Amino acid sequence: MKVLHIIETLGRGGAEHALLNLLPLTQANGIGSCVCVLSKPYDLQSDLEKEGIKVVSLNGLSFWQKRRKLELYCVEQGVDIVHSHLTRSLILSGFLSGSFKRVNSLHNLGYLAQPARTLKAKTKKSVASFVANHRVNCHVAVSKAVKEHYQSHYHLNDISVIANPIVVPDLKVRANDSIVVPGRLVAEKGHLDLLDVIRQLTDDGMNNPWIFAGGGVLESEISDKINHLNLDKTVTITGVLPQSQFFSVMAQSQLVVLPSLFEGFGMAAAEAMMLGKTVVVSDAGGLSELVVDNKTGLMFAKGDKVQMYEKLQLILKDEKMRAKLARAGQKYAKDNFSATAIAKSWSALYQSVRS
Repeated sequence: MKVLHIIETLGRGGAEHALLNLLPLTQANGIGSCVCVLSKPYDLQSDLEKEGIKVVSLNGLSFWQKRRKLELYCVEQGVDIVHSHLTRSLILSGFLSGSFKRVNSLHNLGYLAQPARTLKAKTKKSVASFVANHRVNCHVAVSKAVKEHYQSHYHLNDISVIANPIVVPDLKVRANDSIVVPGRLVAEKGHLDLLDVIRQLTDDGMNNPWIFAGGGVLESEISDKINHLNLDKTVTITGVLPQSQFFSVMAQSQLVVLPSLFEGFGMAAAEAMMLGKTVVVSDAGGLSELVVDNKTGLMFAKGDKVQMYEKLQLILKDEKMRAKLARAGQKYAKDNFSATAIAKSWSALYQSVRS
């Protein structure tokens, strides 16, 4: 069987990393894979190619040129299933002609983070909804929160749920007292609210170094607020990190914090748990399915800086609690996000769609 994946970019987002984790394993299950990328960046292209997965760039082509190139490629390669990821890929897949089946992955809470308010955005949403309802054979969401989101916005009824597969290296490192905040520097990740809490924690004598592990469009604004709050010796921004370095930074930390306002799955939290790190997260979207408060981590209401402060103060003062939550979180992650088991679920789904 041959599956063609269409994805918007190969940047370092959750959907892209999920693809990198999944495809080598589905290939091992006899599912041949290739990836077509609509536009830059291509950060993960070399990682996929090292696994023997062909990557085809459609950057710079018009919509109709992309459509034609994909149709020819599907015929040449004998593609059985076209699997789209994210909205632009979904729309493009819906305009393709061919005898293949169509599968679509739903990765995020896109219409919460970016509501369709302009005419262009509303039109794009309407087209995506039409394609989703009339041109796709199977929809799969990465969490219950994402499933409910698209049931509402696309009026879809039949959506399966398969979590993202989590793959982390076996790192033997000595933990330090740093606190890592993994993720892109964008508004929905909640960094600006967190900075106010860090200032309060520091004033109360909790002087841990904080590492914002990522880059993004808000980097300048976040840097300005760090300076304004006199946190320049407390908070470090790493910028975008290679995956191996990203995991190393998390593995060396005492604590991993995700103050997200919107989160479809929460891959960074699941990766931290798999690495045996204690996590403190908001209850945004899929994060509330990853963390059980006081059992596999600590949770606060999204956007609530008082609760965020209370949870962080509690965990920073209690080493035994950190160790207990880290152990429970790691077990939960291994039990629920084993990449091998999730790859088998996808292979079974592809077989059922094809038959």
